Amino acid sequence: MSDVPEARPSSTVILAREADAAPEVLMMRRHERSSFGGAYAFPGGVLEAADFLVIDRCDGVTPDDAARILDDDDGLAYYSAAIRELFEESGVLLASFGQGGVDLDAS
Repeated sequence: MSDVPEARPSSTVILAREADAAPEVLMMRRHERSSFGGAYAFPGGVLEAADFLVIDRCDGVTPDDAARILDDDDGLAYYSAAIRELFEESGVLLASFGQGGVDLDAS
């Protein structure tokens, strides 16, 4: 029997931008007492039930495209999880105002 824990459905996001010298990427430094022990990592985490509840608000990729790209019928939930984790960990929110207001404090 292995001591390796089973992988949980997770998602991460890489933000990159062009800069004068070279592309820049956003990475977060994990807390020293976390499982990553002070390492730098891309924002991300485990899928939550709420990630499945907001897929109808996703813009820019269809459920079919997300399923095909990620080879998973729940592909769009992974996109939602990455966006949520990015916001939770860095305060960067990938969103538009086109679909009505959402109370972010309520979640």
